[in-house]
Amino acid sequence: MGIDVYMNWEHQTNKEKKEQITGFDITMGRVGCLRASYSGSMLKECDLLYSIFGKKVQNGKKHKFDFIKNEDKAINILKKYLKEFQHEDAQCFKWRIAWANSVFDFFYLGIIKQRKKFKPTVKFSG
Repeated sequence: MGIDVYMNWEHQTNKEKKEQITGFDITMGRVGCLRASYSGSMLKECDLLYSIFGKKVQNGKKHKFDFIKNEDKAINILKKYLKEFQHEDAQCFKWRIAWANSVFDFFYLGIIKQRKKFKPTVKFSG
C-alpha cells in the first residue's frame, strides 16, 4: 500500500496519460507519476512528498500547484533527504538517488507545463 502522485495538465494527450500507467516503477517522474509506499523503506518518501506538495493533496482531488514558486523548497527537501541516507550501503543509496531523480523529473515537467500555461495539477491517490 502506498501513494501515487499524478500530474495532469491542459492539452495532455491520450498518449501522455497512458504513459503514466507505470506499474510499480518508482522512476517515472518524467511522465508525471510518482510512487511511494506507506511501509518498509519508503515511509520516509511518503512524508517527503507531503512536505513538498502539502497536506491538502491527500484527498484524491486535483489541486493547482505552483511548481515555479516551490522549486527551491523541493530542491532543499530532496538535498536533506539524500544527505540523511548518504551512509547507507551503496545499493540502497543508489535506489534513493534514482527515486529523488524521479521527483526532480516530475517537478521539472511541472515547471515546463506551467511555463507553457498548461495549468498543471497534482493529485495524490492511495
